Amino acid sequence: KEIIGIKSIFKVVLSSLLLSILELGGLVLILPFIQLMTKYNYDKYQLIIFSFGLILIFAIRGFAINRLIRYQLFTSSKIHSIASSNFLVEALSSRYQLFLKHSATKISAISYTNSFQASLTFQYLMQSINEGLLLIIVFFGILVTSPVIFLGLVFFMLITLSIVAPISQKVASLGRRKNQLDLGRHRFSYAMASAIRDIKIMGLELPFSRRNKELVHNYAGNVAEHLSTIALQRTVVETSLACVTVLAFILFTWTGEDINQSAPTLITLALIAVRAAPAIQRFASAYSNFQYSLPMVEALIDMRKELTKFPQKRIPQEPDFPGTYRALGLCFSYGSKQVLKDCSLSIKQGEVVSIIGPSGSGKSTLLDLLSGLQIPEAGRFVLDDNDFSPFISSTFPLRVGYVPQSIAILDDTVAFNIALDKNPDIARLTEALKATTLRAVLDEMPDGLNTKLGEGGFGLSGGQRQRLGIARALYRRPSLLILDEITSSLDEATAEAVVNSILLKRGEVSILYVSHDMRFLKADKTYRLEKGSLNLVTT
Repeated sequence: KEIIGIKSIFKVVLSSLLLSILELGGLVLILPFIQLMTKYNYDKYQLIIFSFGLILIFAIRGFAINRLIRYQLFTSSKIHSIASSNFLVEALSSRYQLFLKHSATKISAISYTNSFQASLTFQYLMQSINEGLLLIIVFFGILVTSPVIFLGLVFFMLITLSIVAPISQKVASLGRRKNQLDLGRHRFSYAMASAIRDIKIMGLELPFSRRNKELVHNYAGNVAEHLSTIALQRTVVETSLACVTVLAFILFTWTGEDINQSAPTLITLALIAVRAAPAIQRFASAYSNFQYSLPMVEALIDMRKELTKFPQKRIPQEPDFPGTYRALGLCFSYGSKQVLKDCSLSIKQGEVVSIIGPSGSGKSTLLDLLSGLQIPEAGRFVLDDNDFSPFISSTFPLRVGYVPQSIAILDDTVAFNIALDKNPDIARLTEALKATTLRAVLDEMPDGLNTKLGEGGFGLSGGQRQRLGIARALYRRPSLLILDEITSSLDEATAEAVVNSILLKRGEVSILYVSHDMRFLKADKTYRLEKGSLNLVTT
């Protein structure tokens, strides 16, 4: 209802009903055709006309069936597209705490794999409805024409259901297991990609290969068990139907009916039975596949409910940069452990402010609050003497550039890695490259800005990676630039070069620099964070 709407749901159900009528209608037409051909004498021209008329009807019927099935399949693909897109939009719009509780790998896996499984589940549901409606019509027609055969079919359905029910329960259990195995495979793939340097340097190929072999073995075993269970179910249906068909004809003969007189009816019933047999099999198979996929859809639904617990609605707020940015009396705790106590600081526009402190003192947490990533337990924020909230302001994130200690390099071009846009603004790109002195590096690359960087940025030096991260932040033309321990993994010469490229923006951009090493940065003022308290130490 939420994804495709009531109108589309009505259309899908209507299409299922039409499919069932068309599927059976083609077979029903054979009975009057056979009766006409056997009871009356026609010349060859009339016979040709009748035959071509029937062929035309079947051709139109086949075209209509194809269009209806196509409509259902495209509706299914629409479910995948919308479910995946909406889920990712909602996840990215949620509070940062969501990603602290649930890994980004899990969320991305659910967005792609589980939403795709939702579209498959819809297909299985539609197939079940299609075949179910067809069987209902068939059974009703048989009830009217031959109550004896109808009783045989009822008997068959009762036997089949008693056998299929426990099989369906097993299939549902396999589906829940598959959901966990899929998530495990995504986590392992992410871990392996992230640790590829460690794997190669320390010779960890064997343990990773063993772990992958175990995951693949378990997943393949789950799929094989599912397919064998479906095959068992198909065998049960076929055997039961064969037995009931034989019994039905025995009963038909036992009643003393004239087989010669009833030949057209018997032929039509036989054709219907031939069509109904695979319909019953497909119905049972579709229902089992539905049960198999349902746990993954339930996981998607559960995670969507989880997203509602972490809302973050941003709204326009009047205070905006440029201006003096102040934080007053900030407090924050992780559980019972207080990390920040009554912390206050001020950054004038164009000023360079540094925060120093030992590892684990809460510097990154303080940046999370100042950048609007998390909400403080107490305290407030002021921009040019006007209260505002960086957590809910819709304009604040657009004014911030952020450079972390570890730069994420995407498997794409240099231009995309800076702009994070397939159609970058050339003027901004040029400014960012000039400010970070990356132009010389690009001149050495085979395709310049269009050079593809491998996942993780292999081939880039530590300094080049940091400069690319700074260029990414400067491309946004920020009013506030936040730098988190960006020189901690660089050698002295590279660290000095990186810092000097940043200081070119002094007086234009407010720079908030967090580090334990201040040898290369001459800040306008420095705060020290220790044991949760923030104190101004130099100006």
